[in-house]
Amino acid sequence: WDGSATTNKVNMHFDCSGIAGFDVGIPAATAAFEIKNTSGGGGILRMAADGQLLHTVNKTSGYTARFVQSNADNPAVIEIDSPSNNNLRPSAIQFMAGGTDKWGIGEVYNPVSQNSFHICAGTPSQDNSKVVVTSTGAVGVGTFNPTASPFPGAKLGVHLSDSTAYAGGTNRGNGITVYNTAAGGHSSLELAQRNAANTYGSVILNAVDPDASSNYGADFTIQTRRGGDGAYGERLRITSHGKVCIAHNSVLHSGNLQVSTAGADAIDINSYSTNANSGGRLTFYRSKNASIGSNTIVADDDSLGRIDFRGYN
Repeated sequence: WDGSATTNKVNMHFDCSGIAGFDVGIPAATAAFEIKNTSGGGGILRMAADGQLLHTVNKTSGYTARFVQSNADNPAVIEIDSPSNNNLRPSAIQFMAGGTDKWGIGEVYNPVSQNSFHICAGTPSQDNSKVVVTSTGAVGVGTFNPTASPFPGAKLGVHLSDSTAYAGGTNRGNGITVYNTAAGGHSSLELAQRNAANTYGSVILNAVDPDASSNYGADFTIQTRRGGDGAYGERLRITSHGKVCIAHNSVLHSGNLQVSTAGADAIDINSYSTNANSGGRLTFYRSKNASIGSNTIVADDDSLGRIDFRGYN
């Protein structure tokens, strides 16, 4: 033990024939208790006077710390307990690199969504929150309050601030991307609803049959689950070329809208009015301008539209 005024330390040295050495005690000019590896590794475990722990590792590979539960009847659990349960003393974990705050996970100070869990860029704070899970199970991406008005019933809220104008001719989706990287598969979003009879129905939105000639072409389909036998079926398809197919899963002809049927009505036009002249209408519009949306006056004898009846040979 050495507590002289010149060294200002109190420690005890353990040595195993020069193979391993440790200093245990109070290092110079501190009020901390320290265990230090003096064999060249440089590892330090220090407890400050207020109980704060510092674990320093000098290891060329592998883990920095490992917590092992050796009792086969008990799980391994790490507890982080803040002093009060009032959302003003949150508990969190801070990830750093070279002394710079990178990511924080856990609670944040006085959040709008009380008892919520946050993933934060930088220090754990509500302003830095990028992903939040509320105590009711709602998830927010890009927002710390996914159920705020006008979305009080939201369970997944994706918020973004992007002023880039929509352009139908560009490949730029905003919001949520579902990407299936396996060739030959498809990606889907399913919406399901249970009713009082304890059965459920669903609607499935799919991206299918990507065009082999490009990276982006795919058909969009809507499936529904039929009442009665519960069979799923494709009800509508929009091809990558803009053809709309109803009750059929492939393009049959050149028309942009193709409705298929086997005996029943294919298209019904319904009109409800007390006016005697307000019956259902099928209207044809014609412009002599080749640009869609630009209007040029028609002339005498110009065809305004027609209905063709065709049969297969």
